[in-house]
Amino acid sequence: LYEEYPDYAFLASDPSGLIVGYLFGSTHKGILKLRAGISNSQATTVALVRQALQRFCEEPAVEQIKIGFLETSATAKAAMSFFGFQEQSHSFRMFLGEKSNATTSPSIFAIGDPAKG
Repeated sequence: LYEEYPDYAFLASDPSGLIVGYLFGSTHKGILKLRAGISNSQATTVALVRQALQRFCEEPAVEQIKIGFLETSATAKAAMSFFGFQEQSHSFRMFLGEKSNATTSPSIFAIGDPAKG
């Protein structure tokens, strides 16, 4: 994805150059969607989201931001809280565990390539 969509791919590396996190996103009809991602720490997650927000929020075409992550990820929740985001819904594909408030979403995203969906 990084090679195919570099404008929507954000990478974080440690001082030795080892990749310690990534975040992939897209824009569609004024909505910035940040979805597939992983990191080694809350600080890395914050840095990745900051990169994406700095890149896309300067564009007048972005009217709304949606971020998807596992509802059980305390690290992701803390990082999103850092930026002032509020949890609004849960998606079946982001569901993990026995108890959830999962909901359906009209914009299910196939991780890897939208054509796979």
